[in-house]
Amino acid sequence: MGKILAEWYGRLAAGGASERPFPMPSDAERPKNYPTATEYTMAIGILVAAAVTRVAVFVYCGAPSDDALISLRYAHNIARGLGFVYNPGERVMGTTTPLWTLINALYIRIFGMGTVFTFGFCLNLALDLLALTAIVTLFVRAGFSLGVAAGAVAPAALFSPFVFITSSHMETCLFSALLALSLVALQSGNMLACFTLAGLLAICRPEGFLLVGLALLIVLRLRPTFPWREAATAGAIVAPWLIFAISYFGHVVPQSALAKAPWSYKSLPQVLSTGVLVIPKTLLTLIYAERIPALPMLNFPGMEKLVQVLLVVLFFVGASRVLRRPGLREMALLFLILVGFYAFAAPNVLFPWYGIVPSLMFYPLVMLGLWYVVKVLSDRVSRGRTSYLRPLWGALCAALALGLLAGLFVRSQNLKFANQFNRRTQQEIGMELASESAPDATIMLEPIGYIGFYSDRYVYDLAGLVSPAISELRRRYPEDWYVRAIFSFSPQYLVLRKFELERNVCFVGEGRLFQSEEQRGLFFRSYHKIKEFSGIPGRTSEAGFLIVFQKNGTIQAEANH
Repeated sequence: MGKILAEWYGRLAAGGASERPFPMPSDAERPKNYPTATEYTMAIGILVAAAVTRVAVFVYCGAPSDDALISLRYAHNIARGLGFVYNPGERVMGTTTPLWTLINALYIRIFGMGTVFTFGFCLNLALDLLALTAIVTLFVRAGFSLGVAAGAVAPAALFSPFVFITSSHMETCLFSALLALSLVALQSGNMLACFTLAGLLAICRPEGFLLVGLALLIVLRLRPTFPWREAATAGAIVAPWLIFAISYFGHVVPQSALAKAPWSYKSLPQVLSTGVLVIPKTLLTLIYAERIPALPMLNFPGMEKLVQVLLVVLFFVGASRVLRRPGLREMALLFLILVGFYAFAAPNVLFPWYGIVPSLMFYPLVMLGLWYVVKVLSDRVSRGRTSYLRPLWGALCAALALGLLAGLFVRSQNLKFANQFNRRTQQEIGMELASESAPDATIMLEPIGYIGFYSDRYVYDLAGLVSPAISELRRRYPEDWYVRAIFSFSPQYLVLRKFELERNVCFVGEGRLFQSEEQRGLFFRSYHKIKEFSGIPGRTSEAGFLIVFQKNGTIQAEANH
């Protein structure tokens, strides 16, 4: 296939004038970065491997993440005419991704809930392949060969976090594809398309506004006048959502973002000092450095630190080589901006999917840095004779691909058990509450995704993502807001993690569950345990052991209802 495409490209390059079909130009006629059949085969092979691994993971162990079901509950409520709400009747914007929510709402409205998870996977798969293709395009247009470009996307194609996110039903794949395409548009000078995609990014996730600002600064640097047309295009996309958010929710900042942001419950000096201190940790978390030594032969003392140092060094080597190349220099800049954004905006809540978009820009530049190291070594060995660069680069990419596939297999086992746990605990709790409680029953818990979605009951969210009043308690009473929330709202059902009771700590943020034995006694006089879900023995962390409590007197109240 690669040879056929290369010959076809050669025919187009030659204008079709030849005595034999699909001729290949001679080496003298070949442009410097003309793709060879081997490079085409390599690029196609990586894209095919990316698709196959994602489909295999989805079939074997794929499942939506807990947070994905928060947005999906919003989408379901929109589709059945209840409004853009999590709890019917309460206009709280507890999702940070309005674009993804509306896409799902439209699908549910037309096709129903039965195939929504399959739809999400298929759409994410297409978006993943689109993002990978866009990054390859970025590298080729920046002057690198197709072989270098294909190798640059190998980690994003086969590294387990990128593969797993496709099955998660999160908006991350949509955000990644829009970001990669916007960089291609920026690189080609099509600023209208760039601002259009940036506008979509801004209503996909709040971080999208960073690209809008970056694109605006770039245009202002290149042009003497303000880019009214481009800015109006982005504004035409973003403004309807902002107007709706202000009129419907009363503000434009998602409650879910406010609940996670440290400035909502810490002073500004604390936020700034924490952000500065956690920048290195944020960087390493966002690039998944701890997940690379997954193979047993790499799992020895010091390997993780060595990998971390090597990755950072190679990134700066690669970034230093693209300072004059449009598209790639903005990629490096956006990565650094996102690291700073997450360090200050969410230092204590770096969920795994936060690293997908920064890593999508990080690893291609790491691979570029590796390519330059290989090039220098090859030039020194060859000393003007036959270059070993291409075969050595191909061998390294093949070895990397095999290592990533082996790591993917190891981590797929863990993901399978984790998703089995979700079904055996949180999903089961939600379904039992749906069948055994009254329609107007109230539930308080922190992992609201699965349980909130499958129970379809009113939810008090202990993290405050959809419950602003609880976020206010957290701000005003940082030491005992957890127990204050329980006693203030007095839900009929309460779901707690086992260690919260045993170790007297709250799962979210800082503080204790009970401040005194009197509070503990009052709690157990008010609630009784009805069921304990322990997940999969030997495979579940203590955070996964959930206990369902029922308020005393609830059974009689429901019987009267």
